[in-house]
Amino acid sequence: MTIRTASHETPAGSRSSRARRAAAALVACLAVALLILPGCTSTGGSNAETIRVGVCAGPYQDMFEQAIEPSLTEQGYSVKYVEFSDYVQPNNALADGEIDLNLFQHATYLESFSKQHNLDLASIVEAPTAAMGVFLGKAGSLDQLPPNATVAIPNDDTNLSRALRVLQQAGLITLDASVDPAKAGVNNIAENPRGLSFQQVNAEVLPTVLDSVDVAVINGNYAIGAPPASTLPTRLTSSSCPRDTTTSSPCRAPMPTPNSPRL
Repeated sequence: MTIRTASHETPAGSRSSRARRAAAALVACLAVALLILPGCTSTGGSNAETIRVGVCAGPYQDMFEQAIEPSLTEQGYSVKYVEFSDYVQPNNALADGEIDLNLFQHATYLESFSKQHNLDLASIVEAPTAAMGVFLGKAGSLDQLPPNATVAIPNDDTNLSRALRVLQQAGLITLDASVDPAKAGVNNIAENPRGLSFQQVNAEVLPTVLDSVDVAVINGNYAIGAPPASTLPTRLTSSSCPRDTTTSSPCRAPMPTPNSPRL
């Protein structure tokens, strides 16, 4: 969960102040909310402030609604959710003061994005991150991948390296052991025995290109957020929660499905 830092305060300082008060309220009650234990006192009152929470598709709004919002409501806050369609807008909106905090990213992505875009953002708590999954497109199974099969992966650096680690854990490629796996790119693949080719697209687009590629490595939140009529649950062949040394957030499967081996 991410907020703007104090150093980013502008003449519209009330927005930063509100964000910091919201953060203080979250820190005060977060352990209580997540563990479903009593502890936060209700302040109530009719002068409730609205906390604007940015989320992406997937489980994040439900997580906040169920685990955190009740404690904030007891303290007199109301919550407004703003859903974004990609991984870029939530941090930019936060930096611009359009929202007060966001919930969608792991620590490695936050660090990378903030550095690339020169943003003063800070994580206040780690939250569960949906695992990536390898989903079958035109291929019937991973064992039946044709030579030079096409694999769709995210095109942002952080999630691209995650996808490559998932493929390595699935036994499809081997990364160069001398390269930091959290920073690995396609050029760092040391062994590619099946001659896989990689199609890099925006993470939010991955579910829509699945039918045009052999397999796709899809971010868990976009898999979970797929329309109810989607066939994605039946096409999950493996899932994984690759770890970075800078990331300690827990991980959940991209979606419940029978007979899908976990890596």
